[in-house]
Amino acid sequence: MIGRTHDRLFAACGIAFVALELGGVAIGGKTHHLTVSSSASQVARALAKPAGTLSWVGGYMELLSFGFFLAFAVWACTKLRSPIGQATDSTSSSAAHSSASTRRCMSAPGS
Repeated sequence: MIGRTHDRLFAACGIAFVALELGGVAIGGKTHHLTVSSSASQVARALAKPAGTLSWVGGYMELLSFGFFLAFAVWACTKLRSPIGQATDSTSSSAAHSSASTRRCMSAPGS
């Protein structure tokens, strides 16, 4: 029964990630209209104007969504790796394994 509760909780984390990410983008909006061909004065004017409150709220929503994504991603990796019918590893050991694998790949010689 607890496995089923975990499945629902982490699936809800995946839904929360999408909802917060899209909500953050919608609320934050576009703060400037700069392109690659913008002049130096246009860039200076855009940087001189501080971001509004809604931009900050949207940014924090997107930041919060990343935590939900990490929880969902570790759970999904654990579920996809384990054979059907067998118990899965704990979330913390999966996170530690993922972190160690990432560190190994990033420190590989020649990359």
